[in-house]
Amino acid sequence: MTDETQPTADAETTLDQTRLVEFIRQELPGAEAISLSDVIPASGGLSRDHFFLDLQWSEGATRHERPLVLIRDGDRPGQTDRGAEFRLLRALERTTVPAPKAYWCDTSGQRLERPFIVMERVGGAVTPPLQIPYAESPAMRQELTERFVDVLGDLHLLDWKALGIDFLETADCATEDFAQTAADAFQATIKTLGILEPNPTIERGLAWCVDHAPRTRRWSICHGDYKPDNILHEDGEILAVIDWERARIGDPVADLSYVCAPHLQVGSLACGLAEPEDIVRRYEERTGFEVDPRAIQFWHVHILLLTYLYFHLRTADAAQRGRDGDPLVKPLMDHMLNLIEQTLA
Repeated sequence: MTDETQPTADAETTLDQTRLVEFIRQELPGAEAISLSDVIPASGGLSRDHFFLDLQWSEGATRHERPLVLIRDGDRPGQTDRGAEFRLLRALERTTVPAPKAYWCDTSGQRLERPFIVMERVGGAVTPPLQIPYAESPAMRQELTERFVDVLGDLHLLDWKALGIDFLETADCATEDFAQTAADAFQATIKTLGILEPNPTIERGLAWCVDHAPRTRRWSICHGDYKPDNILHEDGEILAVIDWERARIGDPVADLSYVCAPHLQVGSLACGLAEPEDIVRRYEERTGFEVDPRAIQFWHVHILLLTYLYFHLRTADAAQRGRDGDPLVKPLMDHMLNLIEQTLA
């Protein structure tokens, strides 16, 4: 296990501390002697800049200090909505779903070059992709697995309308047509934009999704990227779920399927945690939802197709910038194709 993010030596990732202090001064009326320390660029997600920093300020005779994380949009296309993420984190404070407390947000992009959000820095550790949490302690891993599934189930059970979370992206269709709409739109986008070279596996996968879209039974708040490297945990307890940038109102089975997706398995363990059927069983017990195995299969194929597209776009972005692509991307794309074939079999 590692800390949430690791310091990076990328000299291109910089933060204008003077402007950040000016921003904080406006957000903390009455604060005096505001200062920042230990501002460290950190390797986080691939699409956004992450910074660790400590904030100090005075109010009267009292000195305050607060450990923070600042997450700023990257310079790549396809950035998500910082304002929506900020409002979601604020809403989750009224629930039992553990998430970092969000303090401030700038959606204008004028303060620090691009939109950003500032939130509390939570302790604990994350488990990197394709590793087994608590590999040395099956009992601790079981405890984490149960909590991991329960938190996802609790998120899906939230009454998002009552919480006022109607600002997240939601498909413009009837609930039952959600999966079909996603499959149709994905296929149409690929064909219309011509962003992928002809590939029989991709074409077969897209067509299969269109023909086998399940009926979506309910809409829930979905995290969109729920896996062990997006949870901070300690001694089997989840301290916070992080990286809510892909959150939307959607099919909760899609979120569950992502946890069990073939490309995230370690051996036979979903996300390195437990057998997929055990995770689904625990989820059903927690939520009372019955999960259709055909829906799981559909979302697996859909997720693998999206992941293949993601790696393709990364390669294209690197080429456009005149940079060498990641040599691991091509093998990963081939791996996605093999998994699609296996999932369709």
